Amino acid sequence: MFDRLAIHDRRHLVAVARQLESADPRNSDLIVAGLLHDIGKADDRDHVTFIDRILRVFLGRVSPGLLDRLACPDGIGIRRRLYLTLHHARLGAALAEQRGCSERTVWLIKNHEVSDPTDPDLRRLVEIDGATP
Repeated sequence: MFDRLAIHDRRHLVAVARQLESADPRNSDLIVAGLLHDIGKADDRDHVTFIDRILRVFLGRVSPGLLDRLACPDGIGIRRRLYLTLHHARLGAALAEQRGCSERTVWLIKNHEVSDPTDPDLRRLVEIDGATP
């Protein structure tokens, strides 16, 4: 799963996991979630690129409806990649669950895009994710 990701995504995931491990070395569910939280940005057909991220942010602000219409699970090229970037949390959680991750890890991955989390572990994941290039 990890090797399918773009190199910058792999570096980001490792950096997030390392920071989480430094902050709370015994919280394996959180550390694993940090390492896998963006795993849904790639599959056996494609992976999200830097340009896809820019397009998602731009269209999300300018025309969210167009973004939703362009993102297609069965599409090819940019349409598939927009789908992956929009739905990577849910897709990644499903992949983590299929590979035997704990329920807590799966939940953290699935919810890591929440804007104002109340769960302390999720809040830490969201904060470190947002602050880590």
